[in-house]
This record gives sequence, structure tokens and C-alpha cells, in this order.
Amino acid sequence: MTRVDVTLCTFRRASVHNTLVSLAAQRLPEGVSMRIVVADNDETDSSRTRIAEAAKALQLPLLYVHAPARNISIARNACLEAADADWVAFLDDDERAEPDWLARLLDCACSTPADAVFGPALAEYGPRAPGWMRRQDHHSNRPVLRGGQVETGHTCNALLRWRGASWQAQRFDPGRGKSGERIPSSFSGCAGPVPASKSATTLSYAKP
Repeated sequence: MTRVDVTLCTFRRASVHNTLVSLAAQRLPEGVSMRIVVADNDETDSSRTRIAEAAKALQLPLLYVHAPARNISIARNACLEAADADWVAFLDDDERAEPDWLARLLDCACSTPADAVFGPALAEYGPRAPGWMRRQDHHSNRPVLRGGQVETGHTCNALLRWRGASWQAQRFDPGRGKSGERIPSSFSGCAGPVPASKSATTLSYAKP
């Protein structure tokens, strides 16, 4: 049995419920199980009840951890401290994963020598978003490729080999935790190429 811990950081976002709903709808391959690890980055455990109620209603195996710091790197590190699966996946609390999201990430990883797989996160703009915002699409994230390998990957849609890996003690830099973060450069020493996955998550964004 292969297990994946899906790590999800949240900070006062009601949209995390929609993210959990999308995870409950995952069509997992035979022999694969999934657990959700949610790190609440608020000073108080403001999302604990919301997360617990959603997990119960959706029948999701879920571990809640409180990582009070308003620092996304600290929250992600709390998730990694709790992770003990074969793979860890990264998702954000304003995203909705397609039903085959995790299956496609795993398929890409298992069909290549890759230890890490990245996919795009595509912005979904609300009806009031201006045309320039839609055209420039700055809110979408796509892996940067060079020579068929990922040079820059983001934590909004990623899968990383975990249990027994030589980088299991590596962590995100808290010094970059308030300006956005990527998979740490120390993970770039993974054996084998790191191809981009064709899977995608959808990042919702609407201008008020």
C-alpha cells in the first residue's frame, strides 16, 4: 500500500472547505491511500472547528496541527514534521483539485525516475475581474522548464518522495515565509530528472 500525505496550510480562509471537498472527491488508484495534514497558521486555532467538522462530514482521514506564526514556511514545516507517508503532496487552501489530481501526479512520478513532480495551478477569475487581469494571468503558476526538466516548481501543486528519502530532514526557510516560497533548493539534489506533471489544480480568484 502506497500512502500520500497531502499537506495543506490555511490562514482564516473559509475556502479551505472547498479544498477539502475536492480532496474528498479524489479518485485514488488501487493500492493508494491518502491522509490530509492541515496546518493552521493563525495565532489562535481559529480553523480547528471548521476543519474538524468538514473532515467528519466528508469522512476524510485528517490531522490538524496548529502552527501559529503567520509564516507559510513555518506552517509547511509543521506539515512535514507530521508527515510519515511514502509521498507528500502540497496544495493551498484557495485551490480546488481535479478528481484525478493526485492520481496523475503519482502516475507521472511512477513512470519516471523523478523524486519530485510539479504541476500548474491555474487561476479562475470571477466575473468582475478586469480584462487586463485575465489577459496577464499573474495569479496562475506553471513549472519553469529547461531541457525538459523543472527548474522552478511551486508548492501550490507538487508531489515529493518522502519516507526514507535523504532530504527528509530538510525544511523550508522561515526567512522567506512571508514573501512566498518554493520547494527548497536543497531538494534539488533528488536523484533522477524532475519532469512537469500534466495534472492541474484550480486556483480561484475573484476581484470584488
